[in-house]
Amino acid sequence: MINKSKYSNLISNNITYIICLQTLFVLNTSIYTSLIIFLYHRHLPFGFLSDKYENINYEKKYLFSVSNIRFIILRF
Repeated sequence: MINKSKYSNLISNNITYIICLQTLFVLNTSIYTSLIIFLYHRHLPFGFLSDKYENINYEKKYLFSVSNIRFIILRF
């Protein structure tokens, strides 16, 4: 005879494990995006510390920021 409570327990444990993994993944991605924004906001043309890049024109600043963010995302 199959013990149903054992299998239902296993299934519920697996579901909670999957939900925990999904929440951890979402938290990690949000932490990484906030880190990217925090560390590289000075390269963005609308950043707080973009004053040092005022002599570079807008297009170069924008390309610089996009390439940096793409590089960081590829590293993770």
